[in-house]
Amino acid sequence: MIQFVSILLSFITKNVISSLFLGILSGGLLLNNFTPFSAVVYSLENIAGSVADEWNAKLLLFNLIMGDGVAFIWYYI
Repeated sequence: MIQFVSILLSFITKNVISSLFLGILSGGLLLNNFTPFSAVVYSLENIAGSVADEWNAKLLLFNLIMGDGVAFIWYYI
């Protein structure tokens, strides 16, 4: 269900990053009995834990470098 919220918000708002974050936040709301503060804390802890993992950090860095390379090519060609 949470995936559908994120996808639907992406189509409606045309802003993928904020839609993904709202999808994560809605999952936090479901897991924390719809208490907003606990949901935000839970979501941010999970995001920080995912980024702090070595494998995920390498993958995130690789994606950022590839995105920069594509942007560089589009800008100068």
